[in-house]
Amino acid sequence: MALRNLIRTLENARCTAVMTASVVLIAGGMAFGQAKPAAKPAAKPAAAPAPAAGTGGVKPAPPVPAAAPKKTANWMSDFLLAQKTAQRIEKPILLYFCSTDRDDYTKKLEDEVINTPYWVDWANENLILVKIDFILNDKRAANIKAQAGEMKSRFNVAKVPTFIFLDPWGELLGRCGYNTASLRETESEGKPQKWLEYCQTVVASRPTKEKLVEQPDLEAAVASAKKTAIPVCIAIHQLANNQVAAKLKDSLLTNQLFVRWINRNMGFVQVAWPEDVDQSPKAKYIRDFAAKWKFGPSALQLVIWDPGGLGQNKAMIPVSFDPVDCGPLIKRLEPMLPAIDYGGGWLDSWKVAQALSVQQSKDLLISFVSSDGSEFSKKMDDEIYNTPEFKAYSRNNLILLKVDFPAAADLQAKQSKELKEQNNMLAEMFGVRGYPTVVVRNPKGQKILDGKYMKGGAPVFVQELKMAVQKDKDRRTLLSQELSKDVAPK
Repeated sequence: MALRNLIRTLENARCTAVMTASVVLIAGGMAFGQAKPAAKPAAKPAAAPAPAAGTGGVKPAPPVPAAAPKKTANWMSDFLLAQKTAQRIEKPILLYFCSTDRDDYTKKLEDEVINTPYWVDWANENLILVKIDFILNDKRAANIKAQAGEMKSRFNVAKVPTFIFLDPWGELLGRCGYNTASLRETESEGKPQKWLEYCQTVVASRPTKEKLVEQPDLEAAVASAKKTAIPVCIAIHQLANNQVAAKLKDSLLTNQLFVRWINRNMGFVQVAWPEDVDQSPKAKYIRDFAAKWKFGPSALQLVIWDPGGLGQNKAMIPVSFDPVDCGPLIKRLEPMLPAIDYGGGWLDSWKVAQALSVQQSKDLLISFVSSDGSEFSKKMDDEIYNTPEFKAYSRNNLILLKVDFPAAADLQAKQSKELKEQNNMLAEMFGVRGYPTVVVRNPKGQKILDGKYMKGGAPVFVQELKMAVQKDKDRRTLLSQELSKDVAPK
């Protein structure tokens, strides 16, 4: 009987342990820490000092170790307000998806990392911080509660804690979870050095600001669209005595998410609707084009014109919103992009190369050469670009753009004025000081590699490419060993 009772007791204890280790709380599809995170081993207490003479051998009580100091970061809860602030002072945003009242991983991070002065002081200085907290009995304002669900869906967050880094305009810079942010066993209490280094690396990688690439007028924009087979975004406006529309236009055309997306995917032109008394050829062209494609004057409107076939007015989008967050607008524009055929050869159009890089999610390799005036440009062709090894790698992984500065007058004469202007602009943009120069950018427009001619031929060059690409992927996404813990399975 005693033995039977002992076995029953052990079985009950085992079942309780299994249940405790596998509990998953689900709230609207959000999973919280599946088992309590392992506590960091407590430091071994120092040996007590020997009793002083005359104390009768009574040992004094050991001193109570002081708890690591805590500090609260400047967290915001309203994402739109945070984005406005970030754009005004040009700081990146950190979104912290958590559950402070019921998730053990969140609680452990809060205690060991998030509330340490070591990280808080740096974060307050360098980031706009937004906490998306999934609280069980949420008594916050209705818009904040609704925002949590919207942000969870928008950024595909399935587990907490999750950290998402954005630039001020919403461009994704990095994403990670508990493993990346946690205090390592080798780190001192209150000093999450690896987490701070990760944050610093992500912030340092953010893309530089871009200027919107515009055509000088509507006729030039249409001609360029027909030549490249890429749609053009036409910003029609009437701003006289309309300060609201003028402010919206300026905000939209400087929003970096919009600027980068347009620069990579479409042509762009601003068209001020002509006054009735204006009978110039340019005004006549605008009116005739608008009549043919069935759009008219507007305070501020985006017209997407596709040159495919006989041409097509694909959309007319009135701009009556505050374009702080251009994510929804970009989502609306994305389906309007035509598929571009690419056989893997060298392109000479910057606009087409960028569009292909985005559409096919491939890195863009830009090769600045002087095809007839640089010995090393020729060696680059013979030893690397024309080899089967490079061609095999580039066919599956790269979009290729060649920017040529020929020395011979007859070769220069074969280049159009637009091509020369484009090439000069690119050389200035990337600080090219000699040939050949190679620049590699990811589909987000971030530079991941630049260099010159290197010895060793295609094997060495391709290996350098692979290492740079992998390093960029590791920076922008979770490491493979963390995927199963930080991100829900697909």
